[in-house]
This record gives sequence, structure tokens and C-alpha cells, in this order.
Amino acid sequence: MWPWTRREPAEDNLRTRVADLEADHRRLRVEWQDILDRLLRMDERQRKRAERAETPEPPLDTRAARKAALRLRVQEQRRA
Repeated sequence: MWPWTRREPAEDNLRTRVADLEADHRRLRVEWQDILDRLLRMDERQRKRAERAETPEPPLDTRAARKAALRLRVQEQRRA
């Protein structure tokens, strides 16, 4: 190790133990918050997929569909 990065062993007293525990606690909170955010995003995507699956898609307004609708109207008028 380089001399300027070498760390002396920390004193083993109550303050250092509490500081270590607080650091671990913060790290765990951040990690679990990240996991919770990921799960919530997955849940939101699943809910949106379910909503899209429930709503029927509107019919496509294509040229062929308009032509077919026009033919049906003309045929109905001829019958009447």
C-alpha cells in the first residue's frame, strides 16, 4: 500500500463501533430503498400492462376499412 493511503487501525472503542454500525445502517437503508424502488416500478409496469390488456384497441382507421364500411352502406341502401 502507498504510504498516503495507509490507514492506521481504528481504535476499538464505543464511538468507532457506533460509527461503524451507523455507516452499515445507512448503507443497508440505501440498498433496500433501491430494491423497493425497483419493485414498485415493476409493479407499476405490470399494472399498466393489465390496464392496456383490459381496454380494447380501437379499430384501425385504414383505407381498406373505410372502403369496406362504404361498400356495406351502399349495399344496405340498395336493399332498402
